[in-house]
Amino acid sequence: MKYAETHLETGDYIPGLNGEGFTPAHWFLPEELQELLETRGAQVLEMAGLEGLSSHHKKETNRLYKDQERWKMWINVLLKICTHPSVVGSAEHFLLVGRKHC
Repeated sequence: MKYAETHLETGDYIPGLNGEGFTPAHWFLPEELQELLETRGAQVLEMAGLEGLSSHHKKETNRLYKDQERWKMWINVLLKICTHPSVVGSAEHFLLVGRKHC
């Protein structure tokens, strides 16, 4: 928590400087990454929340997996809503698909 304010202000995570961990990273908001790429001539085609609504529900998701009928229904829900902006923004990881013409 002692580095939370720095992370919030900069988005940067640098092990040893502002936290402990395995690799440096920058935490993008979806719109921040989209703007960065678009200002450099890339066209954003799609964004998706990779874990979707399961992002912050590991135990519940693993429990669903044990019942394959319920699991298939859950996967269908995740796939249908993974590109919704609120899901992209709340997922632990997101995917941005883009194209840049050279």
